[in-house]
Amino acid sequence: MVELLPPLDLRAPGAGLLEGLSELQHHQARVLKSRHPLRVELEGFTAWPLVNGPSAYYYLVHTPLPLAEPVLEVVREQHRQIVALYREAMALGSDGAAFEQLLSRHMDTEERTLYPLYQQIVQEERLIRELGYEHLGLRRGLPEFGPFLRKIAAGETSKRDKDGFDIRFFHLFEHHMEREEESLLPVLEHLCPGEAAQAARQFTSAS
Repeated sequence: MVELLPPLDLRAPGAGLLEGLSELQHHQARVLKSRHPLRVELEGFTAWPLVNGPSAYYYLVHTPLPLAEPVLEVVREQHRQIVALYREAMALGSDGAAFEQLLSRHMDTEERTLYPLYQQIVQEERLIRELGYEHLGLRRGLPEFGPFLRKIAAGETSKRDKDGFDIRFFHLFEHHMEREEESLLPVLEHLCPGEAAQAARQFTSAS
């Protein structure tokens, strides 16, 4: 279990990065908030990008630790299933119900389990707020999916049409998935593995 120290907002007058990092002991972490990317400055530490710009950069930083057990692998596996179902439906112009149902259940389960857990543990809401906006965009795009598949099946779409739909809708999911796998999931696995494992069981029952 990693102890979370109070966050350090480098945008505040007098806030010092070196002092903030020097306070970190083994099995301690803290959220850093900055107006600019912090890459070279964080060498020697493990830094998870919680919010990666453009107006603000948040990192969860801790001293190097052994790799956490991937107790949320079921979430990553559902990501892979969602991608596969989408690509299959788009390639064949087939019924997209399986994709729509899994994506909807997946988002609902994240919002019920992982997002509240993150806010409780990290006590920083911006990442969850941005992920929530992405869920909203996906939900708004879902009603277009079935009608578009029917156009594919009828031969009424071109490669340009498909590429455009990918850009408008599915690239949002790919971006969303990458953000979760680069930050949300590993952060929860490091900071609260027991609670994360309990949340994982909700995804198992929803799949």
